[in-house]
Amino acid sequence: MEKEAKKLYKSTKQKLSKAKRSYVCRSLKDVVRGYRNCKTASEERDFVKKESAHIRDLFREEDTTFRRQNVLKLLFFHMNGYPTEWGQLECLKLCASARFKDKRVGYLGLMILLDENQQILMMMTNCLKLDMNHNDTKIAALALTAMGNISTPEMIRDLLPEVLKLMQNGTPHLRKKAALIGARAVRKLPELSADLIQPIRRLLSARHGSVLLTSTTLLIEISKHSPDLIPEMRTDLLPLLRDLLSDLLAAGFDPDLTVGGVTDPFMQVKVLQAIGTLAKRDQPASDSVADVLSQVLSSTDANRNAGAAVIAECVKTIFKIESPQSLQTLAMSNLGKFLVSKDPNARFLALSELRNVVKLNTALVKPYTETILECLHERDTSIRHRAVELAFAVADQNTLPRVTEEVLEYIEDCDPDVKEETCTHVVDMVDRLSSNLQWKVDIFIRLLKKADDYVREDLLDLFAVLIASTSSVQGYAAERLFNEVLRMKADAQIVESTFKLDRFAFSIFGDYGELVTSHSTGIRIDDVYRAYDSALSETMESVATEELDRATYEALLATRQVAITSAAKLFSKVVEAGQVGEENILQVRQLISKWRQSLDLESQQRACELSSLLTVELSEARSAIFARQETIDADDARKRILLPLTGTSSSLALMGGSSDLIGFGDELAQLPAAQGSNAPAAQRSDPLSDILGLSSIPAPPKAEPLPLPGMESLAMPQPTRKSGPSAPAAGGSLLDDLLGGSAPRPASVQAEQLPSKASSATRSVAKPEGTEVGPLPVMDENGLRVSISLFKVGTTPQSETRAVARFLNTSQDKVERFIFLLSVPKYMKLHLQPATSTSLDANGGSATQSIGLQNSMSGQKPIQLRFRVEYTKAGQPTMQKQGVIANIPRDL
Repeated sequence: MEKEAKKLYKSTKQKLSKAKRSYVCRSLKDVVRGYRNCKTASEERDFVKKESAHIRDLFREEDTTFRRQNVLKLLFFHMNGYPTEWGQLECLKLCASARFKDKRVGYLGLMILLDENQQILMMMTNCLKLDMNHNDTKIAALALTAMGNISTPEMIRDLLPEVLKLMQNGTPHLRKKAALIGARAVRKLPELSADLIQPIRRLLSARHGSVLLTSTTLLIEISKHSPDLIPEMRTDLLPLLRDLLSDLLAAGFDPDLTVGGVTDPFMQVKVLQAIGTLAKRDQPASDSVADVLSQVLSSTDANRNAGAAVIAECVKTIFKIESPQSLQTLAMSNLGKFLVSKDPNARFLALSELRNVVKLNTALVKPYTETILECLHERDTSIRHRAVELAFAVADQNTLPRVTEEVLEYIEDCDPDVKEETCTHVVDMVDRLSSNLQWKVDIFIRLLKKADDYVREDLLDLFAVLIASTSSVQGYAAERLFNEVLRMKADAQIVESTFKLDRFAFSIFGDYGELVTSHSTGIRIDDVYRAYDSALSETMESVATEELDRATYEALLATRQVAITSAAKLFSKVVEAGQVGEENILQVRQLISKWRQSLDLESQQRACELSSLLTVELSEARSAIFARQETIDADDARKRILLPLTGTSSSLALMGGSSDLIGFGDELAQLPAAQGSNAPAAQRSDPLSDILGLSSIPAPPKAEPLPLPGMESLAMPQPTRKSGPSAPAAGGSLLDDLLGGSAPRPASVQAEQLPSKASSATRSVAKPEGTEVGPLPVMDENGLRVSISLFKVGTTPQSETRAVARFLNTSQDKVERFIFLLSVPKYMKLHLQPATSTSLDANGGSATQSIGLQNSMSGQKPIQLRFRVEYTKAGQPTMQKQGVIANIPRDL
C-alpha cells in the first residue's frame, strides 16, 4: 500500500511540474522583452540558458501545444548568435503537421537554421513532395519557397516532376515560384536544362508580370549554364521576347507597373538581357531585334533612373549582338549624353559601358576623349579609375601629349593602391605611341618627380637601355637629369626625397656625363663635383637613423652607393678625355674613401674597390672596367620588361590549379608564360614542385631586371652582404681580385641573357631532324583539334625525343586562354616551351608548341604522356579535357 502511494505521489508531482512549466511558458513577445531588458552580456547568457533549458524540457516531453511558439523563440536566439542546433528536428515535426500555421514556422526554421549541406534535409524530400501536391495553394507555395532556398541536387532531381507540374498550374503565384526553382535546378544540375525549355514557352505566353519576369530569369540561367541549347531557344523563344518588349513599349500608363515614366523597367531590363544572350554572334537573329532595340533607345526617357537603367541595358545588348553600324552610333549617342550628365551615377554608368565598347571598336570611343579626360578631375574615385583606364585605351599619336598631361596630374592625387599600375601604363603608352626619345625622357623624369616611390625598378632599367641604345639622346638625358636633379644638390637646395630619380640620375650621368661637361651646356665640372660632394659628404653613420623608417634608410643608402660608383666612373672618363687633371681624381678618391669605414658592408666594399681603382697605377685597368658596353637591343628590353607588366594573366593563374592532371604520380611540367603574359606571376616557383616533392623539375628561368649599362656589378645595390669581399678565383685576373670576382662580363655573355629579336618576334617552331612519328591525334572536340608529332634525335636509345604539338581551331568562335599541359612518369624528363600563342582565331587559327622528352629507361619502358587542355570560348566557363596520348611506339 505504501509503495503504491509513493508511486502515485511521484506521478502526481510530475504532472503538476509539467502543468506548471506549460502554464508559465512565455510568449515570443515576452522573451524578446526580457532579452532586451538584460543589462550585461552575462545576464543575457543566463537568460538564454534558462529559457533554452525550459524549451528543451518541453521538446523532450513531446509537447505540441507550445512547439510552434518555442521554435520561434529558438529562431530569435539563433539570430542573436546562440547555438540552437538541437531544435532542428522540431522544425521537421512542424513541417509534417497538418496545420498551415505550424508548416509556416517549420519551413521558416528550416530555411534559417539549415543550409543545403545538411544531411537532415534528406528527411524533408517526402514532406516537400506531399506539400507541393497539396490542394491548398498556400501550403504548396510554402514548399516551393523552402525548396528554392535550401534544396540539394538530390532533392531537385527527385522533385523535378512536381516542379514541372506546378509550372502549368493555373495560379500565377505558384508558376512564379516554380520557375525560380527551375533556375536553381539549372545552376545545380545543368543537365536538366533541356527538360525546362518547353515549360518556358508556356510561361512566356502568359500575361502575368511576375511569371514573365521569373521565366525570363530561367531562360538566362539556361543560356549561361547550357550554351549548347541557345540555338534551339533562339528559334523558339526570341520572337516571343521581341514581341514582349514591343508590347511593353506600347503599353500605356499602369499605376502598378510604371516607374519614373517607364512601363515595368524591371521587366524591360530582364528581357533585354535575354535578347542579348540569344542573339549573340548570330546575324539573322540580331537583325530581327534591331528595330525594337532602336525603339527602346528613342522612346525611353533617360532623365530618371528607371529610364537610364533601361537605356544602359539596351546599349549593352546592342554591343553584345551583331548590330548594324547605325544602331551602334545611336547607342554611343546615348552613352555620350550620360557622360556629360551632372548625375555622377550616369557618368559612372557611361564609363563602365565604354570600357566594354573600347574592346570592340576603339574608333567609336575616340570622339569622347576630351570628355573622358575631364572625368579625371571628378571627386568620385570610382569615376576617375574608369576614366584613366579609358584614357589609356583611346590614346593615339595625336592625343598622346594631351592624355599624358592629364594622367600625370591624375597621378598626383590618385589612390596609392593604383599608383604603381598607373605609372606602368603611362610608360607603356608613351613608349608605344611616341618615337621621340627625348620627349620620353622628359615624361619619365616628370613621372619620377610625381610618383617616385611607385615607379617600378624595371622601368628604370628600361629607360637606361633605351638611352644606351640611342647615342643621339645620351647627352640630352645626362644634361636634363643634371639640371633637374643634380644641380639642386650642387646648390645645396632642399628638395623632396626622390630616391629612385636620384639613383637614375647618378647612373645615367655617370655613364654619359662626360658628353655634356665637354660642351657649352652650362654644366661645369666644379658644379658636378659639388653635386657628388653634397651626396657623399655625410656617411650613413652621421645620419640620425632613429628619425628614419627602415625603408627610407635603405633607399637613402642605396642612392649613396650608386653615387659612389657614378662618381668613380664619371671622373675616370673626364680625366681620360683630358677635361680635368689627375688632381681631380684624388679629390674624388678622398670623397669616396670616407665610406671605407662604413658599417654597411656593401658600401664599404664599393668604397674599397673604387678607391683602389682611382690610383695612378691602375689607370689602364680603370679605363677598361669603366668602358661602355655594347648596346642592348631595346626591343628585347621592352619584351622582357613592359609585356610582363602590362600583359594578360599568366598561364599559372589561368590554370587555376593543376593537381588533377597527375595520373602517374608523375613530374608535371609547368607551362612557361607565353608572349604577352604576366611574367611576374609565372616566375614564381612552381607550387606543385613543393607539394609533390618534384625537385628534379627545372624551374622556369627567372626574368632578371636588365642592368644599367656599365654598372652591372656596382650600380644597383643588393641587400647587405653577410661576408666581406670574396676571394678571387684561381687564375683570376687583377680586375677579379680588385672587384671580388665582379668584373664586367663580356658583351657576348650579356647578349645571351636577352632573347634574340628574331626568336622573340617569330616564335616559330623548327622541325627537328630525325625519324618522325605522327601526327598522333590528341583530341578533337568543340572545333578544337590537337595533334602531336614526335621525332627521335640521334641513334642511341638514350637520345632525346622532341615533339611538336599543333593546335587548330575550326569553330566559328575564338579560343582564348589556351593552355596545353603534359605529365610524364618519374623515369622521364619533360621540357615544355611556351606555345606560340594563347589564343586561336576562329575558322582556322593555329598555334604550335615545342616539347623535349628524355626517357632514362629507353628500351625497358615506353614513353607515356598524359595531357590536359584548358581554354575558354565565347565568354563561356573554362573548358577542360584530359586523357592519355595513345599509339606512341614503344621503340621511340
